[in-house]
Amino acid sequence: MELNKDCVRDVLLSCEELLKIDEDGYMNSLSHEELGQALPNYKTEDIIYTVVKLKEAGFLDVKVTKAFGNILVDVRIYDITFNGHEFLNDIRDDKNWKKVKDIAKAVGAFSINMIAQIAVGVIQTNISALK
Repeated sequence: MELNKDCVRDVLLSCEELLKIDEDGYMNSLSHEELGQALPNYKTEDIIYTVVKLKEAGFLDVKVTKAFGNILVDVRIYDITFNGHEFLNDIRDDKNWKKVKDIAKAVGAFSINMIAQIAVGVIQTNISALK
């Protein structure tokens, strides 16, 4: 399955918006179905795949529940990690995101780690331009 880079960004943005701490100090969790309702432009399997890959990359705190070996029962998101927030902050701005995607396409690198490295480079270039 191919990782959709726009889905990566949209999942992180939606998690940031939807994961909240209540008045008692408890953070809600988010199911893949709830995330799917917030992201109707993506197929369920794309959302699940993206969430699992963001978990593997250390950007989301996620529990994947399977039954009978490999049948997916639930994917529940509990939080965005510190590294996830750092990555999201680097790709949040639409202009930066477009530059990141353009560079990734030009070099043919679409892994989460490469996108993160490209995003840092784009931010560093923007900082240098301000000097």
